[in-house]
Amino acid sequence: MSVLRRVRDKLPRGNMHIVRKNVVALSALAAIALIAAISIENRDSEALCGGIRYDLDSVRNGLSPHIELTADGVSGLFLLDFGATTSSLSARVFATSTEPVKSVSLSLPGFHHGVFELKRYDLPHQSVDRRLGVTGTDFLFLLSVQITESAAFLREQPC
Repeated sequence: MSVLRRVRDKLPRGNMHIVRKNVVALSALAAIALIAAISIENRDSEALCGGIRYDLDSVRNGLSPHIELTADGVSGLFLLDFGATTSSLSARVFATSTEPVKSVSLSLPGFHHGVFELKRYDLPHQSVDRRLGVTGTDFLFLLSVQITESAAFLREQPC
């Protein structure tokens, strides 16, 4: 016996329309919840304009978007910094002379190499072990960038 029929048999005559309305309302709410869950799940898996997906990594006590890139064969975290006009590399990792800039190969879409300032990243309360560099607007303005809760999508063509 169906649940609806059991409920109908226990209700006084004339109240079945209320049960039907409640069942329809609950079904609609379940459908909306399912669509929302699927939407949230897919939000970080597909880019609006395509591009290469990079998982966002976090540094201790930091909420800024960091992605893992490789510069001259060394992998580490790069901050995507729309407030920095120039990109930089960790002087701790890349300083080989007194030169303030260094040209390196880079795993950023559309760039085979880049010129970076060498800087010290001595930030209080943050681990610098994996911090390799900062990608500033000198590179970012040439890319389409989409940042979600868990990923960044970088594409060399405009979107």
